[in-house]
Amino acid sequence: MKSIISYFLIAGTILSTAFCGYSETTDCDLKLTWSRKKLSVLVVKKKDDEGAVNALVDVIIWLIQKKRVKVFVEKAVANDLILINNLKLSAVRQELSCFENDNAIMKDTIDFIICLGGDGTLLYTCSLFQETVPPIISFNLGSMGFLAPFSIQHFQKDITKVLEGCATIFRRDRIACKLFKKEDDLMEHPIHFTVLNDVAMRRISSSLTNLNVYHDGYFVTNVQADGLIISTATGSTAYSASSGASLLYPSVQAILISTICSHSLTSRPIMVPLDGELKITLHPASRENVSVVFDNKNDQELRIGDSLYITKSVYPVPTINSENQITDWFSSLAKTLNWNV
Repeated sequence: MKSIISYFLIAGTILSTAFCGYSETTDCDLKLTWSRKKLSVLVVKKKDDEGAVNALVDVIIWLIQKKRVKVFVEKAVANDLILINNLKLSAVRQELSCFENDNAIMKDTIDFIICLGGDGTLLYTCSLFQETVPPIISFNLGSMGFLAPFSIQHFQKDITKVLEGCATIFRRDRIACKLFKKEDDLMEHPIHFTVLNDVAMRRISSSLTNLNVYHDGYFVTNVQADGLIISTATGSTAYSASSGASLLYPSVQAILISTICSHSLTSRPIMVPLDGELKITLHPASRENVSVVFDNKNDQELRIGDSLYITKSVYPVPTINSENQITDWFSSLAKTLNWNV
């Protein structure tokens, strides 16, 4: 049975979840309220991690037996021999459902997501929903966990707050990327990616990248460097920060453009409005193609004649706050990046 979905068009973004209403708690935080009592949840775990398997089993059993929640897992997880042979899970195995990796099918089925892992697991989870994303609660089982403010030791208390409508969410902006290939003469069949963190363009050989950057049709600059990073506010604490760019508060409506080891000593990171359009092409005199990765996956090559367009996505990622976006962000800066410590 499909869940009842409410759609909100807020500041140019589409927010689609199974909650029937919300109230502003800060300038950007929304209070989660559900439209029905029987909820469906997708549980995603960190790959190839024993601790994540144990956490997954505990969470599934508790959700099904104690909270009577319909639980989905990915098909690969359900068919994992480690879980198939897990005796603890045998009591509820028949009640598990398999998640279909099809946004059109599952967007009206999954009410919220439990993410067991680190930042990489969260990015992977978001990639499963290129359009509408259900609210995500992230428990840190990774090496960094900047975007995972919850501790697995308290999962029962924290998930209960979500189920009871006592949690708030923060909508993280994503960027929509369209890669047009030269051979597509009519420019009608771009390759689409929706990105939460960043788009990274890097040289393939010893030659520097030679990229032209445009903003809203205006030629901004030519970049000769080891590469170029286009980052969201959320991604500003990741690869972009390693390149020397500023850290952006997550609700800042901007895109960061930063170079990797630029040939020019005057090259500095620059911030542009999120509601504009970036276009990136190879300079006609470029010696080599450029590798392009979207949230550190989906490798593509940018060739002479290709065009990469980047705009604001209308599908943000609603992440569930531990406290609120202000406290969570500054706490993560101190705990994971040792900022100003």
